[in-house]
Amino acid sequence: LPGSASDPLLRLRLAYFVLFFTGGLNAAFGLLGILIPSGFFQQLGVGLYNLIVGVIFLVLGYFTLRRSPIALGIAFALLLVETISSLLEGFSAGLFLNVIFLILLWQGMDALRALGRQS
Repeated sequence: LPGSASDPLLRLRLAYFVLFFTGGLNAAFGLLGILIPSGFFQQLGVGLYNLIVGVIFLVLGYFTLRRSPIALGIAFALLLVETISSLLEGFSAGLFLNVIFLILLWQGMDALRALGRQS
């Protein structure tokens, strides 16, 4: 049903929204960390790495918007690796949000499969 939680287009929109949100946030913090070298950003470890990861997520979001299952799969794998590495480093602050994002990306992959069957 269009507009319902099971609507493949809605699930795909949520997936690329997650990628644009994650990419934009990472890129913004990375850019701020580079342009404003303060103790706050250095303590958070924010900088060039975040800018690069943010741009990658934005590009993957664009290709997911264009219905690329490969881009969405890469984004899922990248976010999974980011989540696991954060846990291994002892950072659990964003764990809940990352798990929600991973679920939404997984549902986006299911949505792409469903949309492919409808075509």
